[in-house]
Amino acid sequence: MIAACRLDPELGEKLLQNGDIDFVGMTRRLLADPELPNKVAAGKLEDINPCTGCLYCMDVRLHIRRSRCRINANLGRDGNLRSNRRQKLKKVLVIGGGPAGMEAARVAALRGHKVTLLEQEPKTGGLLPLAGDV
Repeated sequence: MIAACRLDPELGEKLLQNGDIDFVGMTRRLLADPELPNKVAAGKLEDINPCTGCLYCMDVRLHIRRSRCRINANLGRDGNLRSNRRQKLKKVLVIGGGPAGMEAARVAALRGHKVTLLEQEPKTGGLLPLAGDV
């Protein structure tokens, strides 16, 4: 028995331990974070980039475009963003701590730049927490 569709690692593990299922199937969660299985195995659940269930990845597939994900900007680019360190490092200011701002800050930091992220609200995430409540 395989269970899929929005299962997170904790629920999947619980179902496995209870003997309710034999396998946990994941698709969109692995698009959002291809390292998810390694992070689970290492016990680093807090480091997992969560799929928000926005279905953007499915929308672009229906229109026969290259795979894309609103959480994982590196999807379909075979590591180009990570291996693209810059020789001339800059100070980068990102205004807005929503999903796009946080991803821009993350990619700039991976490229070696000194990043400052400014957000007017007490927490980052923009409307992403609201999307998770749906």
